[in-house]
Amino acid sequence: MGEVQSGEKKGTITAWYGTGEAATKAYTLEVDGIEYNVVPYTLVTFRDASGRLSDLQTGDPVRLWFSGVPEYLWISQIYIDRDSARHKN
Repeated sequence: MGEVQSGEKKGTITAWYGTGEAATKAYTLEVDGIEYNVVPYTLVTFRDASGRLSDLQTGDPVRLWFSGVPEYLWISQIYIDRDSARHKN
């Protein structure tokens, strides 16, 4: 068995985009210049709240967790290392 880790990748979002139509939309998150697949049901959290994929911003510091097999991994969870905008005054 592999070693259990608290976040499999840390880095900064360098790009974030989706392609395709709504029903078949494919998302890509680029962290430190490396592209990763994102599924629509990926869990997104901030330090202080839950979030959505639409909350992701270029420049955000993140921690990523992955699911899948080595040939096809996707991001299952994204932790955005900042407070959410909706809790700022």
